[in-house]
Amino acid sequence: METIVCPFIRSCFDLSVKGKYDFLSGMVIPHGCDSMVRSYSTWNYSLNLPYFHFVNTPSVVKESSFEFFEEELKAYKKSL
Repeated sequence: METIVCPFIRSCFDLSVKGKYDFLSGMVIPHGCDSMVRSYSTWNYSLNLPYFHFVNTPSVVKESSFEFFEEELKAYKKSL
């Protein structure tokens, strides 16, 4: 991973590549920070887990944000 990716994400990715998360059968990644968003495809490609899902979370509190997030959660539920 690039050095501009936050240390926490890089550390988690490093541990996963080293097999420390072999117990996982899937992963859900939320839109928590830009590093997480940008590294989603790297994790998905590198870990080869049977289940991967990205949940986009709104960053503003508006009625439209609640509607958007409700649809995101419906898509997540359906993917399970």
